[in-house]
Amino acid sequence: MKRSRGLQTLLSLAAIAAIVALLLYVAQPGGDTAENPLSATSTTPLGMNAFYQLLKSERMQPAFFGYEPEMAPYGSALFVGDDIPYSGWQRYLDRDRLWEAAAARALNVVYLPPLQDHAFEPPGGAAPAEPGTVARAEGGELEPPPLPAGVEVREIAWELGRDGYTRIFPDGVKTGALRGIRLLEAGGFSPAMVPPLGENEKILQAARVVYLFEGTDRPFLVAAKVGRGTWTMVSASELFTNRDIGRADNVVLAYNLAADARGAGGPVYFLESIHGYSVSDTGVLNLLFFTWWGQLALFGLLGAVVIYLPSMFPLGREVVTPVVKFPSALLRVQALAEMWRKSPDRVAVRRFALATALGIEPDAGGARRAAGMLQEVGYPQSRARQLAEELVSGEVPTMSAEAIRAYGRLVQRFGRISRFN
Repeated sequence: MKRSRGLQTLLSLAAIAAIVALLLYVAQPGGDTAENPLSATSTTPLGMNAFYQLLKSERMQPAFFGYEPEMAPYGSALFVGDDIPYSGWQRYLDRDRLWEAAAARALNVVYLPPLQDHAFEPPGGAAPAEPGTVARAEGGELEPPPLPAGVEVREIAWELGRDGYTRIFPDGVKTGALRGIRLLEAGGFSPAMVPPLGENEKILQAARVVYLFEGTDRPFLVAAKVGRGTWTMVSASELFTNRDIGRADNVVLAYNLAADARGAGGPVYFLESIHGYSVSDTGVLNLLFFTWWGQLALFGLLGAVVIYLPSMFPLGREVVTPVVKFPSALLRVQALAEMWRKSPDRVAVRRFALATALGIEPDAGGARRAAGMLQEVGYPQSRARQLAEELVSGEVPTMSAEAIRAYGRLVQRFGRISRFN
């Protein structure tokens, strides 16, 4: 049986092309991603691609993560630039789900809330803002909400400039993400629009360190312990946009947050599924790429491809499959006997079979060798000579049944059957 190489090769190439196309789909962002504020893939003024490039230059292994938070590798660092979905691929971020994922998978989450200037209003585009603060409680300073015992609470000075930038002064902080920072500048941001710390009970109870805007109950930075993971919230997301990350010491804060979340090492992931990046509705790809058994299956598939590659791409014009082998030497002898009976030149066919299978030539030497071999398989000397003469000579065109059985015993004992198979 013969089969063409062309169809087999074509199917193999089609399978490889399908796998490559699938991987490209997994690795590419959706069409609307570049327009999303706080997307690490976006190079627009309110995107965070400059932040991503910073971490890349510092060899912190930044990566776009296009799956659900529950699929993030255990113990990894995950930056989340929240956004309000408005069209296309965007998905609403379930913060409770993200919180649970951080607790269960020991994720070090850095959460950045939606931008206040989501309408892309440039700093200074509106009327200059007067320096001011959030309204204080009667009688002076606003008391912070009740916090669990052992929580470190600090206040940070700030001012709202006439150019539309809020300036934050964490000078003097020597530890945590604010170490080494003297001035931060966030365009289009105001502490007045930050929800009070007391409105989020989860963060309030899990907090370990809280930095409040001076004279307010509005948090600038909250570091919390969430189950096995951590949760760091910076209310002024504008600090990390392409537009503002290069101002003042903003880049130092970005670096500190990444270094602290990364810990001993490993990639820094940017959660981009909420921005339309690599959304998988079925979840099958998530299981394959981000579970140990899925990765094991992929490696097994790769090994199978390598093993069977020669058969997938055979050399030559066609592949010839071997003929079906005789299951035993006796059946081979029976087939030869049938061939001898039907052949018009039975003697020539018999001599060819003897010479090929047993190395016995049609001469006196061949007859003596055949007689010796028959004696070795149990025939008496006189009967062995008679059968050898019948096998080798051409005088008897039709072999007896006993001669055929004798030939079968010789083939089973001495024959080179592999030549016929």
